[in-house]
Amino acid sequence: MPICVRCSYQSPDGFRFCGDCGAQLPTVAALRETRKVVTVLFSDATGWTALSEQFDPEALRAVMSRYFKAIRATIERHGGTVEKFIGDAVMAVFGVPRLHEDDALRAVRAAAEIRAHLPSVAELAGVTLRFRTGVNTGMVFTTEGESLAVGDAVNVAARLEQAAEPGEILLGEQTYHLVRDAVDAEPTAPLALKGKARPVAAYRLLRVRPDPVSRVASKPRATLGNGSSPASQPAPRMVGRDAERDRALSVFGEVTASGQPQLLTVLGEAGIGKSRLAEELVRELVASATVLTGRCLSYGEAIALWPLREAIAEVAGGESRDAIRTLLGDADEGDVAADSIASAVGLGGRDDLGERVPWAFRKLLEKLADRRPALLVIEDAHWAASPLLDLLEYLVDALSAPVLFLCLARPELLDKRPSWTADRRALFLAPLGDHEALALLEAQIGDQRLTKQQTTEILKNAEGNPLFVKQLLAMNAEDPSVSRTGEVPLTIESLLAARLDRLGAGERAFIERAAMIGREFPSAAVVELLPAEMRASADQYVDALHRRGLIDPHETRLAGQRQFRFHHILIRDVAYHSTAKGLRSALHERHAEWLHRLGEIPEEFVGHHLEQAFKYRQELGGLDDDTAAIAARAGGHLASVGARGLCRGDANAAVTLLRRATELFAAIGAERPDVLLDFGTASSECGDYAVARDALRAALESARRSSADALAARIALELADVDALVDASIRLEQTEAVVERSIAVFERVHDEGGLARALVQLADIHWTRGHFGQVERVLERALIHAERAGVPRERSRILTGLACTTVIGPRRATAGIVRCRAILDQGGDDVRLAAFAGTMLAVLEAMQGRFDEARSRWRASKQQLQDFGLGVTAAILVMYSAYIELMAGRPENAERELLEAYSQLERVGECSRLATIAALVARALCFQRRHDETEPYLRTCADSASEDDVVSQVLWRATRATVVARRGDQELAARLADDAVTLASQTDFMLLRADALSCRADVMHVAGRPSESIADLGHAIALYERKGMLISADFTRRSLRAAPSSE
Repeated sequence: MPICVRCSYQSPDGFRFCGDCGAQLPTVAALRETRKVVTVLFSDATGWTALSEQFDPEALRAVMSRYFKAIRATIERHGGTVEKFIGDAVMAVFGVPRLHEDDALRAVRAAAEIRAHLPSVAELAGVTLRFRTGVNTGMVFTTEGESLAVGDAVNVAARLEQAAEPGEILLGEQTYHLVRDAVDAEPTAPLALKGKARPVAAYRLLRVRPDPVSRVASKPRATLGNGSSPASQPAPRMVGRDAERDRALSVFGEVTASGQPQLLTVLGEAGIGKSRLAEELVRELVASATVLTGRCLSYGEAIALWPLREAIAEVAGGESRDAIRTLLGDADEGDVAADSIASAVGLGGRDDLGERVPWAFRKLLEKLADRRPALLVIEDAHWAASPLLDLLEYLVDALSAPVLFLCLARPELLDKRPSWTADRRALFLAPLGDHEALALLEAQIGDQRLTKQQTTEILKNAEGNPLFVKQLLAMNAEDPSVSRTGEVPLTIESLLAARLDRLGAGERAFIERAAMIGREFPSAAVVELLPAEMRASADQYVDALHRRGLIDPHETRLAGQRQFRFHHILIRDVAYHSTAKGLRSALHERHAEWLHRLGEIPEEFVGHHLEQAFKYRQELGGLDDDTAAIAARAGGHLASVGARGLCRGDANAAVTLLRRATELFAAIGAERPDVLLDFGTASSECGDYAVARDALRAALESARRSSADALAARIALELADVDALVDASIRLEQTEAVVERSIAVFERVHDEGGLARALVQLADIHWTRGHFGQVERVLERALIHAERAGVPRERSRILTGLACTTVIGPRRATAGIVRCRAILDQGGDDVRLAAFAGTMLAVLEAMQGRFDEARSRWRASKQQLQDFGLGVTAAILVMYSAYIELMAGRPENAERELLEAYSQLERVGECSRLATIAALVARALCFQRRHDETEPYLRTCADSASEDDVVSQVLWRATRATVVARRGDQELAARLADDAVTLASQTDFMLLRADALSCRADVMHVAGRPSESIADLGHAIALYERKGMLISADFTRRSLRAAPSSE
């Protein structure tokens, strides 16, 4: 009974179309359609015209028959298949119907033999045939049992033949890459081939070497065993890694002795033995250390912390929030830490604790390493998402516990973290030597009997790569008759593809479906995807695949299900990429449905499989209603997960998910302005302002087309906010108009949350103008709406703004201290709010002269932000904390912190606060009498500050005035100082107004105008006292007493 690949319905035998959905049913042959990498040969003989002139047609036919027979025999002798003759030209395929690991070399040898020997078929006529030949390797689509192959690789081979001169053999780039150690060849100039958009690289074959030197061209990756505890079963002796093991153990000893963490990265090509080394370390340390292991997923961006989820589950004995809480024991704030970790790794918990995730993992690791040191192994770290790498760097720097982070990665990791070989320790694994490779082979040989030639060939082709040794040995056990003598060194991809090509139909069907699921798979999921007639034999297929060394049993966390794991990820990759795309699409869709029904799998997995189903269907058949429906479901799942990530502050993960969702909706022409809004907001939080603006503009147009007024108003607010950050030409009046229109919409539809958001942005406008009393009043109104709407994110922003107004607004310092303490009491677990309120309280305490308390509080606030990955926010707060050191008379300390903040904001492209920070750097330099160093920072502020940014405009003018005065340009200095005082007087920022007056007093003093200087100092003292800035008032009073009196 045939099974429909679209809906899984089993139709009666003889049906050509599905009895349920009407789709055409696949034939038996269609079920065997496959994709494979093959090598294609095109060869055309020149000289036939001259031959035709001399021979009678019957005689010519006899000559041509000998020619066709000879060329077919040559091709077939090398394992190729003649696909067709086209006149006097021939097309042959190496790899159809059966793949060989050395198909490329076989094709090149056949081409060389044709060139050398086939001209003799016309020698009797005195005519010399010369052959033009093209050989190319690439992916084709073919049907098992047939020789027909379709794909670009065929077209390129034909074009190479056409580009070749008589007697010339041209090799495509991939063919040359596979045979380069067995041939002599030279590159040609890039070829402009018909139908190709770009010139194609090619190589001219000179000769095939009689004894090619083996060299592996592609290498797989190793694994950490079969999922069982490394200490629970015996392992073969590790070969050739004693020095690397001893070095790693030495690093662990340093970690244990010092009580401090270290990161050790083990780097090497795929299959070189990274995981085997890690397994040995685990075996040696498991009795004396807490061991945690986790691996990164090949499509893991959507699950950035999946390795940590696995590692925690390993030591916790299960995957749940309660299990995590048990591990934390009596740790301070254990419940909050457990909720934070559970939410971050997808096990529930609270979504509002995203900022506490780094701190929570630090707490957990400190607890786990409390009694004995810990080893955390991260496998396949080259697939790690940036949030995981960032977290690892943070933990290594912030932990105060003996933990060794052991990251296993291919060299590609250095593309993401080039500093890990400089700033961190690294081990580079080289190939094994000949004696070591032989020892490894002998340890793995088991009951096999190898001839000396077989041993030599295995070691030659392995080139010291341990996985090559093992896989070549496994292939020899399956088919001892396979000859490798004189052949090109195999790539792992070719090796595994050839092994898979020899599987039975049932085994192949099982492994293809398992490959679609991923590296690890429950057997029940695969059985669901098998054709009905094969399901009863599933256990037999599993046993056969395990026996062949392709899959291994693996522990499962899905109750009652057997779980397996591909012995190596490249086995999975080869099996997946050889599966026809149409079948892939159907399988992805069906597996997504199974996951959805199961209900125990993270939603992003469902979205991923639906996304893949859509992409393959679209690629093969365009866009119909069913395909669009799949895309909509995929986008919905991804958008949902992304929105939750944004809510908990995981903007990096949210951006990836939301980008994929928006692309899916765009592909089917679906209007989803809500998803674009989330994507734009997440992009803005990540500092990608150009992308954010594009997304928000598109969202706004879409919302307006659908007359979603409230949504359009929210989008307009976010867009205005981003515009103001990146475009200094945007005037406040423009932003204010957007806010006023949004407020009108929200009032009309009674959107309390929208009103809260709009009022926060209105407060920002007053903030930029320097009207901080008005800021306070607007935020208090916004707080009422936020609390009515129950939107904690807006409430946090509002309380943060109110805390900041205590420093820069008209409220006295003593009253500000009371308010900040009240806000801290209201903040609960909101780390960002606590850090802002704590920083403002620190500045207010410094105003009172309590510098030790102020510094301690600021350090704690800064550490809080860094603990939770909010480094940019900490940099922004330096605008305030710098005043602690300036008031304390330690401008060099202020300069150091300001420069760090300046670099960080410049790196992420934030220009609004960067302007203020730049002016403050110049101010700190002036306090140190280093006036000549101020110009770059003053220029940055003047160029990047918005005209409406009163604070920055005052700061750069006042500071430049003091610099210019010392250069002797008193007229310019006085004009700048007057402008600064005038601008500052329009605000109720007491510190800014007093500082502007103090700067003008300095300018007047340098200009020899003491009476004006004394007057400004007097006004400044009054403002300092009015604010309650006792230290600044006392300092200015001393300056006043020291000032010469006017005559």
